[in-house]
Amino acid sequence: MLLFRKSPRDATDNTASRIAAPTGTREVVAQSLSERLREEGRPEFPIQFIADMNEFQLVYSYTNTDGSRVVSRSILHFDPFTGARLPESTRDSHFETPDAGDAATIMARLRGATTLADVKRILGEPDEVFPGTGDIKQQWTYSRLSKTVRVFVQETTSGKLQTSYAGQEKK
Repeated sequence: MLLFRKSPRDATDNTASRIAAPTGTREVVAQSLSERLREEGRPEFPIQFIADMNEFQLVYSYTNTDGSRVVSRSILHFDPFTGARLPESTRDSHFETPDAGDAATIMARLRGATTLADVKRILGEPDEVFPGTGDIKQQWTYSRLSKTVRVFVQETTSGKLQTSYAGQEKK
């Protein structure tokens, strides 16, 4: 059985994860995720480091039933090879904090909407329209309604609406 444990410092004065082998055998130092990515150097490797967000992401793609190709990304918080905690993301610093009043006003306007036609009547034409994936038929995005709030309206394949919001990207 192999167990991971955090070693205080390795030979290069970096904190390292070590694989603790059974008693009487030597320990193996596990490579950091950054080192592994440098060595792999393959664009198809499923983990990427996004420098401006300071994030490691699991990247995978699939084909929808309509034949369109989708690339998805999931932020990794722990190294999948060693279990070590990865650096904190700087993602929050790239987006505005949504103004609570603006968000509440917009969401209240959408409260009675049950179709995309209702949403269009209430908010006007969307700024962006995206094809759906999985159980989402399509997504409309509104970014002109507030300086700090970006609104997402998704229509599911069963005809229901899902609304959410996030902070605008900082300029």
